[in-house]
Amino acid sequence: MMIVAVKTFYKVIAVNIDVFESHIIDERHFASREEAEAYKESVESDNTAVIIVRM
Repeated sequence: MMIVAVKTFYKVIAVNIDVFESHIIDERHFASREEAEAYKESVESDNTAVIIVRM
């Protein structure tokens, strides 16, 4: 019998949105949702979309 340990982490992707094109400006990994949310709050602006993905 094999036991597989699964570690959950959170990926935060910051995307700069422009009229003609958008591009990823930062991508980071965090161990907890709270850390990911804190980073999201520090990066958000009018032309930046921040996405948190549970991996």
